Amino acid sequence: MKYIKVPQKRVSIDEILKSERQEFWNEVVCREYVNIGCDCRDDTFSEGNINWIELGDLRVSEAYSSSQKMFRGSNHIASETERGLIVNLHLSGIAQFTQAGTQHTLLPGDIVFNETTETCQLDFDTPFHQLLVQIPKSALLEEEIKSRHVFYAGIKIPGRSSLGEVIYNFLTAVIMQQQLSRDDSQEHLRQSKQITELIMLAAGNATISKTRLPNNIVKTAAKAKVERYIDQHLTQTNLTLTSIAKANNISVRSLHKLYEGTETTAYRHIKHRRLQLAASLLSTKNEAITISMLAQLVGFNDLPYFSRSFKKLYGIPPSRYRERCLDDRSGPFHSDSISQSISGCSMS
Repeated sequence: MKYIKVPQKRVSIDEILKSERQEFWNEVVCREYVNIGCDCRDDTFSEGNINWIELGDLRVSEAYSSSQKMFRGSNHIASETERGLIVNLHLSGIAQFTQAGTQHTLLPGDIVFNETTETCQLDFDTPFHQLLVQIPKSALLEEEIKSRHVFYAGIKIPGRSSLGEVIYNFLTAVIMQQQLSRDDSQEHLRQSKQITELIMLAAGNATISKTRLPNNIVKTAAKAKVERYIDQHLTQTNLTLTSIAKANNISVRSLHKLYEGTETTAYRHIKHRRLQLAASLLSTKNEAITISMLAQLVGFNDLPYFSRSFKKLYGIPPSRYRERCLDDRSGPFHSDSISQSISGCSMS
């Protein structure tokens, strides 16, 4: 699987002396970041990176590193300030995970639930790549009241299962959205709640064999997959509802149904994402890109239509938006209308 490129914060061994990399990884990452011990097999320890973003109460991270053994013992548990849950989505390499008397071999796509108040061991024979969601006790309690599922240690969800695809599609869609969106604490809280609800529901279903997934989970996964595809092809002017539906093996009618009960439509979602991308490019202060070029770059064939749509969303024309971004005294422009709902972006 490809690197997901989680935005914002990063810890890396790249600039650390080779002789000090293992110590740095153990002290800064394994103790301060996830409170876990590590034993690096590779004396050179050539790779070690963690990127993460805070979403409300959650921390969503991407980690890739040289082979090593990670473990949580009684001393680590004793120093935990509160119980929490780490959901490991394994993206590359092969690993062995042990917790609560169960042992699992992890292949790309597999997901395991790791309770921070239980001893565990993660054994990576080769370089690895994982996506992690750290959920604190406070977020767990709210969902446990509804699900009554209070012990997650050692649960595994195979990557090829419907549940595995649900979680992967949803998390990657949220992360890709963060790469285009500005900081929005309310949006982050909403996303963290959605992620927690989805993970808790998935955990409950994973413990019941041959249980059909609820329709809302199936719809969430399908919609997340579609929106990930849209973000990956956002700059293509020939991106249409028909091409999106075909690429995701659904009908155009089914595509429309994914947005039923929401405040937008598939068409409006595409337009809104393109305008967000345009605003992001305007704020880079690259004056070599004309407004006309920019419109084409983000998928608009009609310049007047692009300008009208941009002004409707951000309150000012794209040229004025760029001027404000270029003004060092004011910095990048933040209109109050930037956080308006997608439904406000009508298709005229």
